[in-house]
Amino acid sequence: MAWWGPPPAYPYAPPPAYGQGPPAEQPGLEAALGGAQAECKRLADQVQDLDAQLAAERASRQRQAEEQRGLESQLAEARAGWQAAASAAQAHQDEAQEARAGWQAAASSAQAWQASHASLQQQLQEAQAQCQHLEMEGQQLRDQIGMEQASRGYLEHEQRRLQEELKSWQKAGAGWAQAPSAAEHQRWLEGELAALRNQLAEAGERQQSLESQLAEAQAGWRDAAASADGHRQRNESLSKLLQETQARCRHFEAEEVRLRVKYKEERARRKGLEEDHQRVEEEAQAAQAGWQASSARLAKEQTRRQQAEAEAAVLRRTVEELTRVAGSASAARLCTEKRDLLALARQRLGAWHVRRAGACGRLAGGVGDWLLFGLSPGAPVPGEAALQGCYKDLALRLHPDKNPGDGEATAAFQYLQDAYERMRARV
Repeated sequence: MAWWGPPPAYPYAPPPAYGQGPPAEQPGLEAALGGAQAECKRLADQVQDLDAQLAAERASRQRQAEEQRGLESQLAEARAGWQAAASAAQAHQDEAQEARAGWQAAASSAQAWQASHASLQQQLQEAQAQCQHLEMEGQQLRDQIGMEQASRGYLEHEQRRLQEELKSWQKAGAGWAQAPSAAEHQRWLEGELAALRNQLAEAGERQQSLESQLAEAQAGWRDAAASADGHRQRNESLSKLLQETQARCRHFEAEEVRLRVKYKEERARRKGLEEDHQRVEEEAQAAQAGWQASSARLAKEQTRRQQAEAEAAVLRRTVEELTRVAGSASAARLCTEKRDLLALARQRLGAWHVRRAGACGRLAGGVGDWLLFGLSPGAPVPGEAALQGCYKDLALRLHPDKNPGDGEATAAFQYLQDAYERMRARV
């Protein structure tokens, strides 16, 4: 990087052309031409430096553009992953809701089956109690039938005894038949026999009634036993169904726990993807901001290069004009024109230095401090003597006395002083 050299000596007395005028004025013109050429060379070096900086900025901008494209691709991948995770989480949530709905339906069905099971158990208990009651009544009827049969057997035995006794009395003889006591005894026996026959008929009727009641009781007992068997079979089937439902409920509960764990994992994964998405977006925004800043710096460097080229062209034309007027015959006219041209060159060069210092002062991060003193950003400061020499050269060009009434030159001079103090601190 080229340093700002000391300001060239610009004499105010232009020499005449070669071979004309007094020979004492020839060295002044040659010195002026040499200074102008040196200034042109220095400006050419600055243009080359600006081209190098511009190329570096373009390379940095291209690198940042590639990084931004990479970040955009990562952002797109992160968005796609986030959307996939969101879809998977929604699907798992739907599955959990379906499992929860199935579990609730199974639980309600199990409750209904439990209620039905309890009702059937109560009906079975009632049927068993009714069966026990009918068995007791049947046993009582059987006991009564046994007693009636025993009584009937006794009456039949008495009837046979009385008939035999009556037959024995009839065979005894006619005399006994005419006796009053025998006749009365026979009538008594006949009456007893008739009473026994009546009792036997009544006992038969009671036995038939008891047998019919026993038959009815047995039929009721068989119906109650069949109903109890039906209730028992239905109760067993409902018990099996209840066990299957309880097993399904336990399966649904385990499935719900598994889905809850999976949903939590998906939520954690989704949160991680959202954090990655946010981080990639922040990196993309930072890269875009850096790209925009680089674009602004590139535009400013291009503007500075164009300004330097314009100033170099002006100085080149000034040198050509000085070379052309050096051979003129009129020394006074040439001197006046030379002074005007040199004054114009100084004015334009000073204005360029003012604009350059203002552009350096507007750069962010203190980059303009290095560029103002002709250094690459972040390069080490060579030394305080060289820095002071460059500062004096720029101070002579930017001093408010050299630019009266120019507020931009005053601000540039203030920035020069501040930048000089900061650069001194970096030595």
